[in-house]
Amino acid sequence: MAHHGPELVPLRALPSWGPDALEASWGRRRVAVKLGPPVVDPAALALARERAAPWVERSADGILALLGVARLGGREAWLYELPKGVAASLFTAHQTDLPPPAAAVQIVAAVCRVLASLDVRHPGPCCDDLFVSGGGDVVVAGLVGPEEPAAGPAGAEDPRASQVWRVGALLLELMSGGRPGGTTRKVHDASVRRLLIAAMARPGPGVSEELRDLIAQMLGWEAAARPGLRGLGERLSGVATELPPPDLQVWSARFVPALLRRFEAPHELPEPPDPTEVDDDEVLEPTEESDLVVVEGTEEITALSEPSTARWTLPAEHGAIPVDVGPPPEAVPSGARLPSGLFGGGRLDPTAPGSAWFRPGLLLLLTLLLAVVAFGLGFYVMAL
Repeated sequence: MAHHGPELVPLRALPSWGPDALEASWGRRRVAVKLGPPVVDPAALALARERAAPWVERSADGILALLGVARLGGREAWLYELPKGVAASLFTAHQTDLPPPAAAVQIVAAVCRVLASLDVRHPGPCCDDLFVSGGGDVVVAGLVGPEEPAAGPAGAEDPRASQVWRVGALLLELMSGGRPGGTTRKVHDASVRRLLIAAMARPGPGVSEELRDLIAQMLGWEAAARPGLRGLGERLSGVATELPPPDLQVWSARFVPALLRRFEAPHELPEPPDPTEVDDDEVLEPTEESDLVVVEGTEEITALSEPSTARWTLPAEHGAIPVDVGPPPEAVPSGARLPSGLFGGGRLDPTAPGSAWFRPGLLLLLTLLLAVVAFGLGFYVMAL
């Protein structure tokens, strides 16, 4: 059966949600598009819409509303309302952007409360499914999607226990930048220890023993040893209050707006002109005024040395040295010179106070030597 709906028109990239996200117009609405796998079979797209149907337009506190599933550029396109804030996956992209322990625990506590209130299994959640606003609000997306709910490390086990393990993996990723894993207990437990050590080694507020114990319980190999999801959010919130500041509200108010400012410039650039499509009548011959450029359609001449005002001009790379930094020309010698006498070819003054020749003991020795030679020559001449 053909699916008819509003036309989906991509508008711009949505970097606050990562490389596979777009902002688009869908009929009269502006929506966020999360691109899924390629559509190789129309039946697969129909199945995706069937799975999404119970969640379409569903509204609840703490979730990003799903609006529908379409096809865009040969891929599944999962349509959501435009999120506020940024995806947590941007925090883990660089070690310097990871939230402090208290903020990370509060983010996961909010996720646990949302999942417990809905009493559903999330296929993740992963950092790409979470949005954090500048006010510290946390919203969960991806409650249904291309992925099936993942199992815990030991394979087939209780779905609720698997959900707790995935939430624990999310917390450890926010604190260390890596996700635990392993198909055997030995490898799995070693990866958990390694990431806990990495989290504790970060500069800034430390990780309490209570938090380390709780993470170890959530990521336990045995499903029966993990805590239940219901009440886990409140338990995590209690642990967060014992951790050093800053908490989620303070940290997000400072960090999220700064992160959003990185994406203020538009992410669609004008197509460059094709150099093969040049009208011979419009080719300008080089002249003595080659440092000027004439903009077609205007009568103004603009110097190339003037700074560009285009918003898509790339900013200077962090740490780069501007080309106009340095001493004024008059302070620079006209030519490079080596110190005189460096290679023994200079003219030395033996009477100079700093000269090796100007030493009183040496002069006295030379005087006595010359006197002995002269005295000997005198006797030799008299003997002849």
